[in-house]
Amino acid sequence: MALFAKGKTQDDPLALLQAGEFKKAIKLIEAKLKRNPNDPSLRWRLAEAYEGAGRAEDAAAIYREEAEGALASGDRPKAVALFRKAAKLAPSDEALAKRVAGLDEANSQSGVFSFDLDALASEPPREVSSEDAALLMEAFPGLDPNEVMELLDLFGRKDLKAGDILLHEGEQGETVYLLTKGRLVARAEIGGEMVELATLARGDVLGEVAFLNHVPRTATVEATEPSTLLEMPGAAARQKLESLPQVRERLERLIAERVERTISVVKARLKPLGKGQE
Repeated sequence: MALFAKGKTQDDPLALLQAGEFKKAIKLIEAKLKRNPNDPSLRWRLAEAYEGAGRAEDAAAIYREEAEGALASGDRPKAVALFRKAAKLAPSDEALAKRVAGLDEANSQSGVFSFDLDALASEPPREVSSEDAALLMEAFPGLDPNEVMELLDLFGRKDLKAGDILLHEGEQGETVYLLTKGRLVARAEIGGEMVELATLARGDVLGEVAFLNHVPRTATVEATEPSTLLEMPGAAARQKLESLPQVRERLERLIAERVERTISVVKARLKPLGKGQE
């Protein structure tokens, strides 16, 4: 069963991204940006295409430029989130890491980082914080602070101990999770054996496959250390995504990336057995 609808044209950047055609998407978006160099949506698309194509430093450069612009316009929370996103993609960039650390220190000392902290502290009390808001902006670049606040209304918090199972392969469920602290491992049964598919860390989204495609969980996910997640029930998320299409697009991109990663794992497992060869 196809993950995405067919029939989209080759001049649709989003369709190319969803199909995993990152190089084609880059070529198309770069051409479009020559005609509309200040189109922010095209810049976001280009950054995601760079990520998908493995050009992390190029993606980081775009996020950094957008962060500088947000900082110059006074949108400090968005700037911090984008700088963190860039730093995650370019971990060897010491200057960028120092910039993030400096902004974090300034925020903690001055209390500037907000996302409407009065609203976060209002009754009934929320289980999420302004740090969670920043993480949401890292996970879903392109959201403005008001949209982040809308999403925060839907999230609760879930804590896991090492060894706790968050998801079981084959079970029903539509809750979407965002890992805020700790580490998880995803495994699936392949050829009668449990195979490790991925290690999940802070900022990773999980549960999106079952949520978007209405299918059972595709992997078993276990905490390897004490971990904390934000969780958003499927029904509430589905209703909210009608007004936040960029979040749905990001989830669809994550699915495409995970399918590609799973295929690579399966091929690697089958190769020693002489299977999967044409």
